[in-house]
Amino acid sequence: MTAGTGPAARRAHLSVTHAIKEGRLIRQLCEVCGHKLGEAHHDDYDRPLDVRWLCDKHHMQFHCWLARRKMSREVGWGDDFLNSQEAANLIGVTTANLYALHDQLETVSNGLNRRLYRASSVRKLVNHFARINVFLANA
Repeated sequence: MTAGTGPAARRAHLSVTHAIKEGRLIRQLCEVCGHKLGEAHHDDYDRPLDVRWLCDKHHMQFHCWLARRKMSREVGWGDDFLNSQEAANLIGVTTANLYALHDQLETVSNGLNRRLYRASSVRKLVNHFARINVFLANA
């Protein structure tokens, strides 16, 4: 079942809607950027009025992060993961060039063009590149 579509989610969403209309709950600014009025995000549908306020952009990013974390935990990495853009940024390459380094990195894919990189293997590669640069600078 997709997050947010089951009966418990629908009940929680309705509870928030009614609480806002009745003035028992006040919509807040996004807790990440503080700019836009947030959407209610439930960490636990059994606690319908216990929400975090996220703008649409950060709400979507949060759900994408949850999906990546689930995939990472399924392969036994826990929270030691990066998405393609994060890995490319850390190494200092474009995402297109990142694929040339796959044989040196621990990766997992869900088959839907989503790939995760084990953060510790990315950091190890960055340290390796740094040692090479120091060696070349001293040569």
